[in-house]
Amino acid sequence: MHPPYSPDLAPADYFLFPKLKLTLKGTRFEDEEAIKRKVTTTLTGISVEDFFKCFRRLYERHQEYINRGGNYVEH
Repeated sequence: MHPPYSPDLAPADYFLFPKLKLTLKGTRFEDEEAIKRKVTTTLTGISVEDFFKCFRRLYERHQEYINRGGNYVEH
């Protein structure tokens, strides 16, 4: 398992999956189609600005990692 905010993590690990988890937690679905609809609604509801912020933070973390010569420091 990667440490939180590891440069090895993909945006889905710390941005998309937690949003889905919060939305789906405790929900009982009638069938697979109901799950697909809820996931699609959740993902399409994420704003372009939120995606931009996510990737900007990823870029900044990678830059910091590079600037430290590959030595990872947790935030």
